[in-house]
Amino acid sequence: MVLLLGGLTAIAVWMGKLFDAVDKRFDAVDKRFDAVDKRFDAVDQRFEAVDQRFEAVDQRFEAVDQRFEAVDKRFDGMQSSMDRRFNEVREEIALVRTESREAHAAIGENIKDIERRLGENMKDVERRLGENIRGVERQIGVRFDDMQGFMAARVEDFRDVTAARIDDLKHVTAARIDDLKDVLAN
Repeated sequence: MVLLLGGLTAIAVWMGKLFDAVDKRFDAVDKRFDAVDKRFDAVDQRFEAVDQRFEAVDQRFEAVDQRFEAVDKRFDGMQSSMDRRFNEVREEIALVRTESREAHAAIGENIKDIERRLGENMKDVERRLGENIRGVERQIGVRFDDMQGFMAARVEDFRDVTAARIDDLKHVTAARIDDLKDVLAN
């Protein structure tokens, strides 16, 4: 019986040591989990910072889109203004022609002046568009590789559209001037 009691006591002591060792291991595991939680918290903070940066980039792109829309409106206004001016000039030529044949020289000078002013206006528009594009590029300033590629593509598209619109305006202007010259020649 004493031997049995001694054996049970030894088992109980051994079990106590075993439970203490298991508790120490659980404490070590808890510390590791706490360290992992801290790392996850740091990663979450970094993701929040990245999200804020992306929101700022989105706001900048919205501002750029608004600027592109404003430039489109300016082009539309310029084209309608040019249409009105050409119609006014055409009516004026018809009136002058019916009143007197001597006014042809003055009208020819008027057309040259209009061509010169249109050329100057086109150069000024191209210069201002270039300045606006450079200003937008400077303001964006974000150095994400993906964002740089996206923005470069948007700027190239805008330049292509702008060049196409300017070419269209030049062709329309040249065609209208040729029409005016034909009217003068008759």
